Amino acid sequence: MKIIIAPDSFKGSLCAADAAGIIARAAAEVWPDAEILTLPLADGGEGTVDCILSATGARRIHARLHDPLGRRITADYGIRGNTAVMEMAAASGLMRVSPHDRDILRSNTYGTGEMLQDAVLRDCRNIFIGIGGSATNDGGMGMAAALGVRFLDSHRQVLPPFPSNFRKIAFLDKTACDELLKNVTVTVLCDVTSPLLGPDGATMVFSAQKNASPAEQLLLEEGLTHYADIVERYTETGLHEIPGSGAAGGLGFGLLAFCHAEIRSGIDAVLDLLEFDRRLAGADLVVTGEGRIDGQTAGGKACQGVARRCRAAGVPCVAVCGDRTPDADLLLSRGLTEIVTLRGSRSIEDAIKNAAPLLRETATDVFRRAEQNRLAGLTLFPTISDPAEQ
Repeated sequence: MKIIIAPDSFKGSLCAADAAGIIARAAAEVWPDAEILTLPLADGGEGTVDCILSATGARRIHARLHDPLGRRITADYGIRGNTAVMEMAAASGLMRVSPHDRDILRSNTYGTGEMLQDAVLRDCRNIFIGIGGSATNDGGMGMAAALGVRFLDSHRQVLPPFPSNFRKIAFLDKTACDELLKNVTVTVLCDVTSPLLGPDGATMVFSAQKNASPAEQLLLEEGLTHYADIVERYTETGLHEIPGSGAAGGLGFGLLAFCHAEIRSGIDAVLDLLEFDRRLAGADLVVTGEGRIDGQTAGGKACQGVARRCRAAGVPCVAVCGDRTPDADLLLSRGLTEIVTLRGSRSIEDAIKNAAPLLRETATDVFRRAEQNRLAGLTLFPTISDPAEQ
């Protein structure tokens, strides 16, 4: 018996590694002789670096950078061979700036650029960067400046890379950036499909949660429009329309323009980095899960990514979650064999507070029923019902 345990985090209660460990112990209780492989997951957002480090033996790098407001910080990312994996939020995330310090017009992604540069100077030639949870709306201007791009005004004077200077940009010089990145491949892990501009773009959808006022939103939208026009004169037209270019306050656009990046589904890229398909060979069962499964999960979250690969390999895949919505059943047609909730008749609050024992109890029940089916000569999961419906 070979079992793969591959959950995402149960936000607010359990990190992915803790959830995987609990489920694995439940499996070992029922099948003490089974081969049990734990692969804690993330979908390109928070926890991505940790999951890669734990599964691949990558080195943790401590880099000295600047936060969105220019203060010195230390941020971590991972390196294995010539491949680096990082999260922009480690340098430029909302978590780095307290609510009363947030200043969207004076915040930038310079620290993210420093982290990219640090990896290149350590001879990394393949860089995977998760973008999400940003405190910025600078279109990647700060990131580009850290990589050597010079933004110039009409007098060809260098401008500080802040959104407040968008409208002053007349020229740019990206010679140093092109030289630095000439043999580097950058892959963006992102499931946000927003373009850079417009009602569905970076500013109008996300800047309010970064404390941008309505007046600042108008300034940012006008400024980003000018910025994109100038940048695309020197790079490639139409980049601002690409799905994902508006992610992380437009950092997606900056990465496309200055790093010639490719945007990929976060969970698919993570699964490839973990060599999930190779590990899946010969598996009898995969258990995944996350805190909440709903219709959005089918849009590229960890459970959907795992389920899709399991279906292709013909391996049953069960998802355990703290809560589910009726539209979660969509995933049952996309590779999940069953969806099992923790809370049963309990409240969501109880599920969060007591996630560890409830997960152990629920996982043990799932494995015991699977074993009963196996002993009866049935498939592992012919008719596993959800405890919430009992």
